[in-house]
Amino acid sequence: MSGIFVSYRRDDSRDIAGRLVDRLRQEYTAEQLFLDIDAIPVGTNFETVLADRLRICDVLLAVIGPQWVNAKDASGKRRLDEPADYVRREIASALKRNDVRVIPLLVSNATMPRAKDLPDDLKPLTARQNYELRYERFNADANDLIAQLAGIVRPAGRQRFGKWAIPFAALAVVVAAGGIYYFIANHSPARYDPCCARRQSNCAKRQAK
Repeated sequence: MSGIFVSYRRDDSRDIAGRLVDRLRQEYTAEQLFLDIDAIPVGTNFETVLADRLRICDVLLAVIGPQWVNAKDASGKRRLDEPADYVRREIASALKRNDVRVIPLLVSNATMPRAKDLPDDLKPLTARQNYELRYERFNADANDLIAQLAGIVRPAGRQRFGKWAIPFAALAVVVAAGGIYYFIANHSPARYDPCCARRQSNCAKRQAK
C-alpha cells in the first residue's frame, strides 16, 4: 500500500500541519499516513523505520513555514545545520529516492528557501515544484491538494470506478426507473371503458341473432 509522509517542524507550522493531517485523515487510512518522528515506536532504529516508511510512501509533504529555515535549538544553533535534525533527515532521505515525490508545502505566507540557505543534502528541494496552503483559503487549497495527491496515492476505500462512479450510479437509477414504469404500464389492470363495453355487448347480441 502506498502512502503519504508529512514532515513538519512543530515550532514552525504545528497548527496548520495538524489541520492538514485532520483533512487527510478524511480521505486516507492511518496505514497510508506517516506524520512525523512521533510515529516511530520508542526503542526502534530511526534510520530503519524511516527507510521502511519511505519505501511505502509515494509522497513526502515538506511543510515549510516562516521559521522553517532559521529555526534554532536551545543553544541558539540553527537546526538545519545539524546533520541529526529530524526534519533535515526526513527530507534528505526522501530526496535521495527517485520513487518518492517530494512536495514543498508553503504555509503561513512562507516563501521557498534559497539553495544557499540550505545544507547540501537539502539543496535539491529548491528545484521541486511547491504548493501554497493559505490560511484564508485552507479548505479550497486543501481540497485541491488532495485531488492532486489522489492521482499519486489512491485513498484507501475509493471505489474502483473512481470519477465514473457517480455517472454510473445516475445511469443505474434512470434504468431502474424506466424498468419500473414499463412494468406498471404493461401489467396494470385495463381501464374500464363503458362505451367500449356497450359496443361489445351489441356486437354479441347481433351475432346471437
